[in-house]
Amino acid sequence: MVVLLVMAPPSQELEPPSNPVRFRLKDGRRFLSALRRISLEKPVVIYKSGRTIAGRISAKSHTGALAGDYAVSEGVLKQAGAILAHRSDEILPMAEALSLLPPLRSRRLAILADGGGHATIAADALSERGLALAPLSEDTRRRLTAELPPAASVINPVDVAGGTDSDPSVFATCAEILLQDPMVDGLLISGLYGGYAVRFSQDLLAAEIDATNLIGTMPRRFGKPVVVHSLYSALQADQRPLPILDMRRAGIPVHSSLEMAVRCMQALAERGEVDRTFALSPPTRAQHGGIFEQVLARCRAEGRQVVLEHEGRASLRDFGLDLAPALLALDEKEAEEAFLSLGAQPVAMKIVSRDILHKTDAGGVKLNVADVASVRSGFLEIVANAKAAVTNPKIAGVLVTPMAAKGGVEIIVGVVRDASYGPIMMFGLGGVLVEVLGDVVFRALPISRNDAFAMLGEIKAQAVLDGVRGGTPVDRDALADFMVSISDFVEACPEIDELDLNPILAYPNGLTVLDVRILLT
Repeated sequence: MVVLLVMAPPSQELEPPSNPVRFRLKDGRRFLSALRRISLEKPVVIYKSGRTIAGRISAKSHTGALAGDYAVSEGVLKQAGAILAHRSDEILPMAEALSLLPPLRSRRLAILADGGGHATIAADALSERGLALAPLSEDTRRRLTAELPPAASVINPVDVAGGTDSDPSVFATCAEILLQDPMVDGLLISGLYGGYAVRFSQDLLAAEIDATNLIGTMPRRFGKPVVVHSLYSALQADQRPLPILDMRRAGIPVHSSLEMAVRCMQALAERGEVDRTFALSPPTRAQHGGIFEQVLARCRAEGRQVVLEHEGRASLRDFGLDLAPALLALDEKEAEEAFLSLGAQPVAMKIVSRDILHKTDAGGVKLNVADVASVRSGFLEIVANAKAAVTNPKIAGVLVTPMAAKGGVEIIVGVVRDASYGPIMMFGLGGVLVEVLGDVVFRALPISRNDAFAMLGEIKAQAVLDGVRGGTPVDRDALADFMVSISDFVEACPEIDELDLNPILAYPNGLTVLDVRILLT
């Protein structure tokens, strides 16, 4: 059984429920909890409308500005185990595949096609959906070669090269050989299959139906899904004996659209990943340290929602996170003392003010300040710029911190409170272009390490994390641990409304947080 849900934006009026069930989400946290429980027992397919009219939170941070309604829902629903349909015509085909076939054990598939064009197009479609062509063993290739003509390709994708034109039963033989390969976890048949009797000769009908009946038993025998893309799928409406009808009766989905067939395979892969990685675990409720309690008291006394950067850094360090040292200077003399106490190495200097959240825009940042004279003049310049940018700003001082090591990938980790789902974490490429690039993903708090790794794997710019032009990949383990720690910190501090760590420099070994921004409820 598969559960189907169609979700609408909160403001959208709906007709009475039908099947699939359509509803508005009011208590997101409760819904996610129920979804987690149900997803452990049966697949849940969800289609959420409102992709192009996604609301934006009126935000004071990068995280809030990027947390659109649809983007958030997509992340947290996947986190809770749902399989998401992105188009309305995907809902029932995906549900059919999930109800009929075993989930994929991995994303490694074989393609069996009756033409080089079909094989190549199918391979492209798999790759675009994040699926992979399984490397075939030497034994598999040898057995395929024995069944197919010399022109056939037995390197995945497999092209039978006319080897089935006079004997469709060869399809069943090749399908069995492929599914017996331990590296193959699913099979996509693409091309003319199901229409040989129509295309070539009615004499082939019996052999094609026999092959269909054999292929229909294979998902159960091997525990691996088989999906068919057939150009003759439209003939299923015909009541004559046709292999397409027998294939459907045997429980094998058949689609006239290659993209839909591949989308169903992707859904089976996602379901397999839910089964392998998903587990219910009670949220760990850590306690924030005493420093954050002092910061809260100070913010309340001063009537401000903005946690100043040095306060945020101190709170995170008190919670156990490793941040670079940062010293607050109230005047140019203290700036000089901070520079010397940090080893007289090049430093970054930043304005600290409740009234200035975007420091660079206000001229409140100076980098690579490397001597005493520059530190003193830099302090005065930063303060002057801040006063010119904002009328009567309340300036707490200037933060002095060592320059980060060169290199590294700029990323952002943030948290914002969603009206439906509560606190959610955002991860993506960071820096000053974060809102332009918009390459971010979301999960509801608390997150697990599996959630963190999934977020790292979902942004579009995977090549950047993996090292561009021979560069070394970033330390994903360190990033995942850091994201879980931030999740724990915000869970322990319900007074936090938004948290922005942008940019963070991710290195092959570890990471460095360059900016901390916390807003209170």
